[in-house]
Amino acid sequence: MAPTDLIDDLLRSARELHLLPLAERECLVERAASEVAELRERLEARKPAKLPLGFVSDLQALRQHGETGSDVLMGTVLIAFAEEIRRLRLLDWEAEQA
Repeated sequence: MAPTDLIDDLLRSARELHLLPLAERECLVERAASEVAELRERLEARKPAKLPLGFVSDLQALRQHGETGSDVLMGTVLIAFAEEIRRLRLLDWEAEQA
């Protein structure tokens, strides 16, 4: 998967939520949560300093919003995940360059 594919999928889906079945929404949230966890783990291995959790401090609650939240809330969750993934990828790239 190209690095921006998931970010693009999240942002596009946030705009087109009315077209997405619940199962697809759940899948996107799971993919995003897995990507965030993987990036955080990689960053923490490179830089022992603890990363602030930010909005991902309660991934279970975010996943639940994917199942029970309104379209507006779900769209916000998808955009927040996209921004967090972008931020972590940038930090990962910077750590790689150092």
